[in-house]
Amino acid sequence: MPKQRSKHQPMRDHVAFVVSSLSNPKEPQHCGTCLYAALVQAIPSSEVLSTRSYTIPTSLRKKVDFWNTLYAFIFQPRTDEEVESLLRVLGRCFCPSPLRQLQSYAVGKNTEHRNSTLALAPEDRKTLYTPERIAFITEALVIFTDILYGSGVKSVAKGPLQTWPTTPQDLVPFGADSLVQTLLQWYRFIPDPIVFGLAGRITHVCRFILVPSLAKFQFSRPAILRGKKEVEALEPHLRTASQFAPAAQLIVQRFSWYFTNFFEYFRVIYKELPPHTRLRILAGYETKAMQLFSLLVYVSTNPYPPSTIANAQASDDCGTLCHELFRFFHMHLYPHPDYPVHPSVVQIDDLTFHPRASYRSVPSAVAYYLMEFHQETQCCAYGCPGSMQSAGNNFQRCSRCQIVSYCGRECQTRAWRDEKFPHKRVCPIIRLLIEAAGGLDMFVPNSSQNLKILNLPANVNARRPMIAQIWEDGKIDRAYSNT
Repeated sequence: MPKQRSKHQPMRDHVAFVVSSLSNPKEPQHCGTCLYAALVQAIPSSEVLSTRSYTIPTSLRKKVDFWNTLYAFIFQPRTDEEVESLLRVLGRCFCPSPLRQLQSYAVGKNTEHRNSTLALAPEDRKTLYTPERIAFITEALVIFTDILYGSGVKSVAKGPLQTWPTTPQDLVPFGADSLVQTLLQWYRFIPDPIVFGLAGRITHVCRFILVPSLAKFQFSRPAILRGKKEVEALEPHLRTASQFAPAAQLIVQRFSWYFTNFFEYFRVIYKELPPHTRLRILAGYETKAMQLFSLLVYVSTNPYPPSTIANAQASDDCGTLCHELFRFFHMHLYPHPDYPVHPSVVQIDDLTFHPRASYRSVPSAVAYYLMEFHQETQCCAYGCPGSMQSAGNNFQRCSRCQIVSYCGRECQTRAWRDEKFPHKRVCPIIRLLIEAAGGLDMFVPNSSQNLKILNLPANVNARRPMIAQIWEDGKIDRAYSNT
């Protein structure tokens, strides 16, 4: 009796096909349409970044050779001439006749963002954005973004894991500089905003391995400048019936895809990285970023928007990020001019700061930074560029204060005795503050059972006013002056 084919056999066949075809990353053995068809059969996900409704099966995530091969092909360092040559090869089919039936799987699979990229391109560039040339590349970028949603920062950093990526180094096989340059290069050849979303997910996993390169090559620049163009293209269609015309719908699709990916990139940069990295990554484009977020709030709160743009959560998040940029870069203070911002940003500012020119209280600020340092994944030794992503299991917290972390024993010893910033002087003060506030659980996101019994908020930021009040009631500043 012949052996029955497993229900996973077709997936394994298509995975093997992709691995075999891309074994030489500089010279694929099949055309882009066949490779795209095999990829969507192996991983039937599309536009996953906007819905997050599809999860790549663990069995497929464990095929590390497949992911490393596909990733190496996409991020292989190439000159611009080599990229153009590769796209020409992908755009022409010389595959054997039996393989051409595979192409039938690709019919009708072209996604909205690729349709809008092609349809809205200038006439003299439409031939550069045909599905035959770009579909395989853009689908691979979407799939990488999808799989990285399921990758934990700490688990990958302290790997190796059985699922891809096994370690942060899987995401920078040719170095961080090369990765960022290749992302920018793909964006020049295929102006798909998925590049920004993927950069955000890679940064989420790699953290400080990637930060210097993002700053060095000004990765935020094209992401921010693209946003202004998208808003300008969309604005004429927001309050007229033309928003329902086919051409306007393409503009809406393209804007929505940009919005989703840009917001993912910026959310990681601003919400997951410490303040000093924001300064580096946004250097020179702080004002443009703040103004762009204000424009995005206007668009997303437009009273007559197409449903693909309307998103209350995204609107609130944009307003919050715009306000945080406004304050973080001190745009509210002289000599900066009065920047026009969306009224919701002003409302957030009025609710947050009293009066508007003031800043948070010292106790509240101290509580905030203790929480930030506890979540920090960069080595706290002065001048050390190391991080959890580069140190792996050697990355450990100070056993006394449980707040600051180091990438190894050497850094911890050096920080303890540092001439300018000795941790041995700060550590007892941190311990005093933590004990006075009620213990370490007050400062960490995952509240313990004790916090639940005491009916304290699970949101760590909501505890800051409580901590500040406890310190003030206990006259902790007087205790601090005596230490």
